[in-house]
Amino acid sequence: MPRKTKAKNTTTVKNTTTVKSTTAVNATTGVFRNILKPKTYGFICAIDFGTSGTGFCYAVSNNGTIDDKRDIIPNPDWHVLPGNQERGKTNTSIILDKTTNACIKFGTEAKYAARDYAFNESDRFFELFKMQLYEHIPGTPFIVKDATSDGIDAMIVFRESLRFIKKVFFEHLRRKNVSCSEMDVFWVLTIPAIWDDAAKLLMRKAAVAAELEKEDGQLVLALEPEAASLWCLASGGISLKKKDIYMVVDCGGGTVDITIHEVERADERCPRVKEVAPASGGAWGSTSIDRCVFKLFEDIFGRNRYNQMMKDSLGHIQLQDDVERAKCSFNGEINPVIQLPDSLLNSTKNDSDTPNQAVSNYNRINQARLQLKGSNLLIPAAIFSEIFSSAIRSILNHVNDLLVKYVNVKYVVMVGNFTNCIPLQKQMETLLDTFKIKLIIPDQPGDAIMKGAVIYGLDSSSVTSRRARKTYGVSVFESFNDMKHPIERLVIRDGKRSCAGVFDPFVKKNQIIPSGHIVERIYQKGDNQQTEMVIRILVSDEDEFPQFSDHYSVKVIGIHSINIPMKGTGRITTGMLFGNTELRCKSVNELGEEVETTLVLT
Repeated sequence: MPRKTKAKNTTTVKNTTTVKSTTAVNATTGVFRNILKPKTYGFICAIDFGTSGTGFCYAVSNNGTIDDKRDIIPNPDWHVLPGNQERGKTNTSIILDKTTNACIKFGTEAKYAARDYAFNESDRFFELFKMQLYEHIPGTPFIVKDATSDGIDAMIVFRESLRFIKKVFFEHLRRKNVSCSEMDVFWVLTIPAIWDDAAKLLMRKAAVAAELEKEDGQLVLALEPEAASLWCLASGGISLKKKDIYMVVDCGGGTVDITIHEVERADERCPRVKEVAPASGGAWGSTSIDRCVFKLFEDIFGRNRYNQMMKDSLGHIQLQDDVERAKCSFNGEINPVIQLPDSLLNSTKNDSDTPNQAVSNYNRINQARLQLKGSNLLIPAAIFSEIFSSAIRSILNHVNDLLVKYVNVKYVVMVGNFTNCIPLQKQMETLLDTFKIKLIIPDQPGDAIMKGAVIYGLDSSSVTSRRARKTYGVSVFESFNDMKHPIERLVIRDGKRSCAGVFDPFVKKNQIIPSGHIVERIYQKGDNQQTEMVIRILVSDEDEFPQFSDHYSVKVIGIHSINIPMKGTGRITTGMLFGNTELRCKSVNELGEEVETTLVLT
């Protein structure tokens, strides 16, 4: 555990802690000096890795500049999502070889191979696996389940997915006779803003394992609502002026992410925004509606028939597609009709009623008016609207609470494929009318994220500052103070009285942090015999930082150790890089040796 110390040419905090704060764009010295030298890449490729749909687009950089409206090119080969007209998207589905874990098929091709049994039954089919990162229980391994509920390390599934997308990108360039090396591409990978650091790190590690990052600084994570915000500003989708405050509601397949931005520079060529409120949201995306529709089928036809259908790959996937089409076309008024597979209608040995009797029984108990004619089930618009209502109500309640708190919001911008939902649009407009706020929906709202990610990749300083979601710090020894430290924490080393396990804060929750903000500390070894220093990175959800590292709210999210040279003062410098989409921590000793934190996935 390091010991606080004083140092020259730094600002002293709390009399004992040394702090140097700077921003990445101006840093020429310090622990992050090697990763802060900008490099211009010939290509920027942004991957929008979604819960239900995935796509990428790219731009050729002209000396670090692009024409936002002309130069951003979606992948033209992916345009087959059921019920979806957005370009450059395919299903987020993958088939892995069960022996080697290599990708056999990805996207819609994988989904329909699973439907048609066009792959070895011993191989593994995964879909909707991104959502399992959001639902991950802290302290447990990151595991995703395949169609048979067998678990596998999530790293493998994301790595192979990204590796396939990378291959498709380069194949696309080759077909266009465009020469491009792997070292000439800057990669941008989008992630939900409400993900925790552990999920973000897993995506980064998967991208590195897929060899997207061949050199340090070749990959950046972009927050989905931020990317969409930049596209709307750059494309002219929003006409705003400096100091205007607007909300971005990113309605995706799995989650809904909400951020509030203030315009610092309203320039289509080079917009600048800052975060007003920390990102928030929940699991209210369009796939939550799918789950409710399938629950309805189970309630109507019983668990035996439902389980029979779930084991039928062909019938299950066909039903998914039909539900997706009904969901995308539903306007709140027309009664949707869904074609049911035989596996849901055929009786099992434990069923005593026919499918029509099952529908009649459900209608009688629930006072519903469903109609089954052959294999087609008509669902009254009122019932289908109620299925939508849970997700929509959660979104509207959250938006309402934020608008009550942040009264200067002038516009609400909705992006993401779920934005195409007509009932959601109508109810959002009704809510915003009560606040006299205008709703803006850009053309092709599902494309806004990946196009904006290209802009973010070109200039990550487009988002000039963010709010810290948590309090971050490290565990240290501090000179013992009889007035504030409990005696049971007293440690005496080399005749010096110290307090063990003090929480040394780097940033405080909700603090405004400029993009690329660096906080550095200089620490002293605890005694003359110490040969290495262990740095434990701590996080707390408390608004006020805790005094000690064993406070109930504190978690260790990263740890590294660094050698202490025999000669010298026994000091090391530890820095944290904040204000970007990721948290990075690095320590440097007096010989210039560096160690970077590997975050613990908790």
